[in-house]
Amino acid sequence: SIIDVNGTKIFGDVTVENGGSWLNTGNSGITVSGDLTVNTGAVFTQGTGTYTFDGTNKTIGGTIASVTMQYIEIDGTITNNLAVINLNQDLTLTSGSFDNNGEINIADDLFGNGGALVNNDDIDVNDDARFTSGSITNNGTFEVNDMVVDNPAAYTNNDTTTILATLSGTGTLTQGVNSTLYIGGNSTIATLNASANPNTVEYNGNGNQTVSGSTYHHLIVRDGNSNNSSKTLGGNAVVNGDFTVIASTNFDPYTYDFTVSGNSTIAGIFDDDNAAGGTSNLQAVDLSGGQIAGGQSGVVIVNGNITMPTGDGTIGNVNLTVNGTATVADSRTLTFAGNGGSKTFIGKVTIDGPGGNWVNTNEVLEFQGGLEFNGTTFTSGTGTYTFTTNNQAISGSSAMTFSGGVTVGSGVNLTNDNTEAASGVTINGYLNGADATTTFTNEGILNYNYAVEPMNNGTLDAGYNGNTFNYNRAGNQNVAGITYHNLGMMNTGNKTLQNSTTVNNAFTLSDAANIVCGTNNLDLNGPVAYTSVGTLTTGANIVTYGRTGDQDIINATYSGQLVVSGSGDKSLLNDA
Repeated sequence: SIIDVNGTKIFGDVTVENGGSWLNTGNSGITVSGDLTVNTGAVFTQGTGTYTFDGTNKTIGGTIASVTMQYIEIDGTITNNLAVINLNQDLTLTSGSFDNNGEINIADDLFGNGGALVNNDDIDVNDDARFTSGSITNNGTFEVNDMVVDNPAAYTNNDTTTILATLSGTGTLTQGVNSTLYIGGNSTIATLNASANPNTVEYNGNGNQTVSGSTYHHLIVRDGNSNNSSKTLGGNAVVNGDFTVIASTNFDPYTYDFTVSGNSTIAGIFDDDNAAGGTSNLQAVDLSGGQIAGGQSGVVIVNGNITMPTGDGTIGNVNLTVNGTATVADSRTLTFAGNGGSKTFIGKVTIDGPGGNWVNTNEVLEFQGGLEFNGTTFTSGTGTYTFTTNNQAISGSSAMTFSGGVTVGSGVNLTNDNTEAASGVTINGYLNGADATTTFTNEGILNYNYAVEPMNNGTLDAGYNGNTFNYNRAGNQNVAGITYHNLGMMNTGNKTLQNSTTVNNAFTLSDAANIVCGTNNLDLNGPVAYTSVGTLTTGANIVTYGRTGDQDIINATYSGQLVVSGSGDKSLLNDA
């Protein structure tokens, strides 16, 4: 029994055996310069004084289940082998070394003012860990509320470290191979070395957090309460492995550069919404359930492919370039939720069928590798779709409608080879080229619903065997004077030839459409289907019915020449 707080209490080896008692009822400070051993069946009443261990190569051990103390200070080279130590206040490492092979629960703070702390089991600090000097190596599990590492102190994590609140200080925290670091608050530490291959750093706080501008291997951001808090970069960052944004979490690279070398999984929001500087470079992106969004000035470059195999994806206000392909899986939807910023798809974009969906809220989009639609819903919006740089195709097996314009870039041949047999591709806006070097080749069904002649700049090629080009506007339209395979004029209004026109196969005039030739010749070399209540109006031109086979002749007043050639029976539909 130690009954008085006064005086100095220094012991060598201390052993408390089964049936023995250590009673510090005087709450005295105790110095143990030897080993402390407490075995099963012993009574250890610690008191409220500080226990200082200052021996060389000494141990704290024994077979007792747990020991409770108020304070511990380490001034020697000490190894803890006790199963559990519960501290009601603080643990302080002043000098020497402390190797922990048991569970230590610290109700208040852990101070590292020098020496070396090595944790091989479990240390749980209820409040703060403050390291001002020395080295700290975690080979087990280490949990703390706030951690401060000030230079010249250095913390090395070789297993699992959990920081529930902030990580700060002027020192260094280094991640070892196969280690995991959880950070629940802001990370403003001067140096975070997290590049070891592999290791993982996860920011998992319930509120907004600052993410250290560092080099990571794997990086995860997660809102602990799934309430869409923002994890914001505090400097330029590089991720050499994989990057993950968990659902209901926002990641904001802010004004900094952010580079990922591995795969990115974005189930939350990649929210690059700042106007000043910073470019994000990603590789392959799984956008299942996630968004790439932000402000118009945010720049995101995807150097790999975008996929969304298990959830819908959204692209908002951002300057986005996808160098790889973009694929919308069957039953998934890609939505363009804002019209701020440019969107450029260098690889092919594919909407898989039968249930993939494309929804665009009037965004202007650029394609360099083609667009394939095999899905259910294609909502183009009214923004212009521009196809640039490379020869490419609008393809797929499902009908698709462009509510706005389609522009073919300089030197590009854009081909419609959509195979949907009923209505194919519909363009409600202006189909045109950037200049005279452009070509639009129709190999499927094309319904053109704009007033101005298609491909006024460039070349319209509609002579491919089996293709159909329909002028289908409810109103007047100018018709490109070229060679068509199948040509249709329907709906209402005047369909006015802009140059001599040849139809090598079927010519259809239906609904209430009128065809106006002016002085332009019209050569009809295939069957004629005339069901329109409208008229054929000619001028000083030649209309030739030249099919090799039977052919109907439209009832009209031919002001110029009417030529009948070829073979077969030529039948007047009515008076002509």
